[in-house]
Amino acid sequence: MVQRALSGGLLSAFTSMGSFASFSIFNQGVTTVTQAQLDALFLEPFKRAVQQHDVGSVMPSYSSLQIVGRDSAPTKMHARGDMITGVLKQQYGFDGFVISDWQGINQIGPNYETDIKVGVNAGIDMVMVPDQYVNFEHGLASLVAHGDVTNARIDDAVNRILTQKFKLGLFENPYVDRTNAPTIGSAAHRAVARRAAAESQVLLKDTGVLPLSRTANVYVAGSNADDLGNQTGGWTVTWQGASGNHDVGTTIFQGLQADAPNAHFTFSANASAPTTG
Repeated sequence: MVQRALSGGLLSAFTSMGSFASFSIFNQGVTTVTQAQLDALFLEPFKRAVQQHDVGSVMPSYSSLQIVGRDSAPTKMHARGDMITGVLKQQYGFDGFVISDWQGINQIGPNYETDIKVGVNAGIDMVMVPDQYVNFEHGLASLVAHGDVTNARIDDAVNRILTQKFKLGLFENPYVDRTNAPTIGSAAHRAVARRAAAESQVLLKDTGVLPLSRTANVYVAGSNADDLGNQTGGWTVTWQGASGNHDVGTTIFQGLQADAPNAHFTFSANASAPTTG
């Protein structure tokens, strides 16, 4: 039970923070910062979230962190016990559980058993293991048997997981309530989604360019401007999304054309078209 709980076999829906991106090269990188920058810019939102809200779980991202003057090389977030246990759990008092991203521990190093050891000891309580769960269970049991992962670490992880399951009432009601399933995608839901999308738009800087004239010559560049699939992104039609106008909706370029039918538009997917005029 302990190993299966840790392997993610009992994963349910929780309030989570972090990266839910897929294995694309664009969803991870190296953050190189000073300790002061890390504290002021990156950690403060997490601190406020876990201390002011009842956050059930936190997920490290696939990214790596290098603290200037402290780290000799970037270290994967799934391996950073100083951040997961030291800052999140001990300093911020987070009492929920930490769940790995999809195969997140696999990126720690080339040896899978070492990945398990480093990840679990760093403070990951539930490990998302889609394919290697048999190897994971055997590896974790071996690590515990040899004292490389302590029973106290296992007990802490299981306690955190079970506490959240009790809070969610999953032992009394383990299945999703499907009562309102027929209303998913209703007009009311779409109205909320449209409002959320509109209010989440961020204008970085307007130096007198907006509003555009409805008769202006407008240059629209970038392949995503006329690709509905790229606009909707991952976790929509497929896990990682799919390019192409395969769904019902309006691309950015189509929306501009509809809003300003008398304007002259130049569209260039790779920005190679001349901008004259």
